[in-house]
Amino acid sequence: MQLALVLVILFLSGCAGESGLTKEEQSRQAFRKQAYEAGRQYREQYIAAKRPVFQLKFRHQYPTMSEEEIEVLVTDALEDGLRKGSEQEMQRLFGGAFMRPPVSCTSSRIGSYTYTDCY
Repeated sequence: MQLALVLVILFLSGCAGESGLTKEEQSRQAFRKQAYEAGRQYREQYIAAKRPVFQLKFRHQYPTMSEEEIEVLVTDALEDGLRKGSEQEMQRLFGGAFMRPPVSCTSSRIGSYTYTDCY
């Protein structure tokens, strides 16, 4: 009984040391962390560079707006810019527009009505 308990403890401690990941899984996880960090840094740099530009642009364009309203416009412009940047990155990575899978439609005529079934 004590031997079985010792073996179970040794087995569990061995698994905990390796954290259950293979070398390939560990390298994938490290790559994901690097990609996430690079994306976070890109967003921070984009916001730091573009926020003052958008603030000046909107203050000049709308001189009667309050600071809160200008900040809403700036935030929307930053979100749009980040979204367009991610779409351009998808095009760069996949060599063209990101395509949706085609929709398959069949139609049949029942009496004087046409019934269309898309899936």
